[in-house]
Amino acid sequence: MIGIAIIFNDEIFNFTLSNGRHVGLFLALLGTFFASTGNMVHQRNLNNNLASMPSIAYSMLYGSLVTLLITQIKGTELLFDYSFSYIASLAYLTIIGSIFAFIFYLKLLEKVGAGRAGYVGALMPVLALLISTVFENLEWQTDLIVGLPILIIGAVLVINQKIKPIKS
Repeated sequence: MIGIAIIFNDEIFNFTLSNGRHVGLFLALLGTFFASTGNMVHQRNLNNNLASMPSIAYSMLYGSLVTLLITQIKGTELLFDYSFSYIASLAYLTIIGSIFAFIFYLKLLEKVGAGRAGYVGALMPVLALLISTVFENLEWQTDLIVGLPILIIGAVLVINQKIKPIKS
């Protein structure tokens, strides 16, 4: 948390309700809630010996239908570009970015449990910063140089901690 706070201190301390950032913050919190809920549902499904692949397929289908419903309620026009770049990027995001990513993440969830698997989220800002550095020419300021090692050290400490049994 300290590393994240250092890295994003400008965004945190300059937060105002007037520029619409509160909507993004709300959506991020809502997304985190649903991701955590999904972890728990998958863990329950595992405990009840439900097959992973059909569960993933149904989850993605339901998510797609909810997204379609929202677009229809909002009156958003559905567009499809038949160019190669659009279809290739859509296929990549569907197959690699969604299907395989969920399968690998849920396998991690099965191996290490929901608590530890959730710390993948702590490493996402690191990946985002590295991608921004390579593709968006992000200039590393002091806050990134100081905050990133703290974030990485914290994530490693949390992931490597021994889980102690609860005494009753």
